[in-house]
Amino acid sequence: MLIGYNEATSMKYSTLEKDLILCEKFGYDFIEPRVGMLNEYLKSKSINELNDFFNRSKIRPFALNALEFFNLKTPEEFKEV
Repeated sequence: MLIGYNEATSMKYSTLEKDLILCEKFGYDFIEPRVGMLNEYLKSKSINELNDFFNRSKIRPFALNALEFFNLKTPEEFKEV
């Protein structure tokens, strides 16, 4: 069995960087980064640094979570998107 971590679990209390470290420490196989947390990460780190982390870790990204720019909209906002 493979174990994944969905960042929605800690989104108000953590960061992508912390979650990556903890997932690696506690033996997770996958992480599902939230788009907002990824955007925050990229304010201080590069996509190459994230790629380097995945290249040296057993953790793999699973999917991007919470594509809120289109799925948490009112019907009117959804039409605009």
